Amino acid sequence: MNKPPSYPHYSQDWLSGTAHLSLECQGAYLRLLDQEWVGVKGYPDGVLPDDPAVLARLLGVTPRKFAAIWKDISCHFHPAEGGGLFNDRLERERMIQEGYRVAKSVSGRAGAAKKWEGHTPTHGRRHAAAIRLPMAKRVANDGSSFSSSPSTPPRNPSLQSGGEGRQGGLTAISCVLGATA
Repeated sequence: MNKPPSYPHYSQDWLSGTAHLSLECQGAYLRLLDQEWVGVKGYPDGVLPDDPAVLARLLGVTPRKFAAIWKDISCHFHPAEGGGLFNDRLERERMIQEGYRVAKSVSGRAGAAKKWEGHTPTHGRRHAAAIRLPMAKRVANDGSSFSSSPSTPPRNPSLQSGGEGRQGGLTAISCVLGATA
């Protein structure tokens, strides 16, 4: 299953939870959350490196600037098993999304199985039996006024003789519909 491209951002929670931070620290915190969401090469999903130099590079700041920012935002990240850092709330959201996606996938498969229950595969395709006969053959076989030979179209003398006027078109339509012109 593909990774979800985004996570929910709860504005009220964000504003109340980061009001004590400078705008610079809020930006760094948000960028680290985004980086944790999409992943860091060489680390498991949902884990940031526990290396200040790498985190500084991810934020695009000097190690000295990172140290000043980190003292304000480090409380939002916790040690992960096996090394690295993670944010509790973000990983809870990841679990909720994964559970939702799995449930939708299972539900979709069950719906498809029920929809196609009893259909037999033909010509190597799983659901090719959904339409057993082309519509033209069904109509021809149900006693309507169509020709029983779908391979030969009805003849229209006015169109064959070059009559392309309004009458010729109406004659063609009448002939196809089974009416007399």
